[in-house]
Amino acid sequence: MKTRTKKILVAVMVLLIVVIGGMAIYHAYLRPEALRNLVQRALEAKLQRKIVIKNFEIDVLNRHRMTLEKITLSDDGGYAMERIA
Repeated sequence: MKTRTKKILVAVMVLLIVVIGGMAIYHAYLRPEALRNLVQRALEAKLQRKIVIKNFEIDVLNRHRMTLEKITLSDDGGYAMERIA
């Protein structure tokens, strides 16, 4: 009987470690705010402009997709909207 109790306790401890680890990973990397900041920094590095993302949605359960809305790009002054020639 003691070995069965030991096995149950070990299983419960492993389950707790997995749940706590999953929560830590979620809070560190998978929160929408953290992902928005990650995407925003990556876009700023690639485009070399200040970018603001107002709405950021992510869906990983139903369909794997990210939705970015109300994106603001800063004007660097180097490019004009008018034709030069």
